[in-house]
Amino acid sequence: MRLLLVVFVLWWETILGTVYYVAKNGNDNTGDGSINAPWLTIQKAADNLQPGDTVLVREGIYHEQITPTNVGTAESRITFKAFPGDEVILDGSIELANWKLYQGNIYYVEFDWGDEYPMMIYDNDQAMIRAKYPNQQNPYNPWDTTFYLHQEDGGEGWFIDSELPDTIDYVGAELNIYAWSAIEDRNGKVISFDSSEKRITFAGTKNFSLQEPSSVRVKGYSFWNKLEFLDSPGEFFVDTANIPHRIYVWPYNSQAPTNIRAARLTNAFDLTRDQRYYNGAADYITIDGFIIKNYNFNSMRSRGVIFLGEFDIPKTGIIIKNNQIYNNIGSAVHLRTANNIIIENTLPGKRL
Repeated sequence: MRLLLVVFVLWWETILGTVYYVAKNGNDNTGDGSINAPWLTIQKAADNLQPGDTVLVREGIYHEQITPTNVGTAESRITFKAFPGDEVILDGSIELANWKLYQGNIYYVEFDWGDEYPMMIYDNDQAMIRAKYPNQQNPYNPWDTTFYLHQEDGGEGWFIDSELPDTIDYVGAELNIYAWSAIEDRNGKVISFDSSEKRITFAGTKNFSLQEPSSVRVKGYSFWNKLEFLDSPGEFFVDTANIPHRIYVWPYNSQAPTNIRAARLTNAFDLTRDQRYYNGAADYITIDGFIIKNYNFNSMRSRGVIFLGEFDIPKTGIIIKNNQIYNNIGSAVHLRTANNIIIENTLPGKRL
């Protein structure tokens, strides 16, 4: 069967253009992209593909963020494709090592990513839950209102909730406000807590009140971004306020961490082709047959695992098919200005 596939691919090459190969035993310096001397990275292929060309990626896990250098045409597409029958995984995470015991079942590791930090941590490929109060049950739905609190009275920069426990130090915590419209969601920082009145004072948001009139139609709120909220298996906390930065986890099995990974890269494919650097959009490109997981979110340019851009140059003729996209922050495919985009047999899976 494999021989037939290779024969078919060679026929395909003579009909549609050059077929290049990427494999885990390849070499970007000495390889020429042929089946006998493949490249090591998909980006190396992306730098060399011309209209009509295809790259077939052999089985393995690739930790890459791919930006095509050239574009296809309506008659001659550029194609990124998993080799038929191979499982090709694009993984945006990195493994975390050198864990130290903090206390109880909580462990920490230090990291230095400059101004960036992971939005998601994975414990043996299972998404962990950001430490919050009240605890969030579903790592894939941070907007689940079942764990949100609801204030009784409030105004500009304050609210009262008689059900707030007075045993928690809320000062310095981030306040996540969940509105009826996701566009209105916003965060603030707790300045003070009056335990006798159960009154929270905060900064960083507009008017927050269930009472009319209000600039935010609030459904609820929660607290996060404090180590004190890490109190259950499967939770994590990222401390960027102190140097060095730290990641704290309580593993699902309450044992010493093994195979804990952090979302690091922001896009599997970036097809924006910023008009400041390129002449035109990344048009007529096919992405076919990949498993794409564990990509991060740190900026507007990381809104989609396959990112087609915001309000910049329109993209035309993009085909995304036969992919599995899961365990990522944000959208599986993000696009605004696009024409003739085909997405078929692509499973977005669990998104964050």
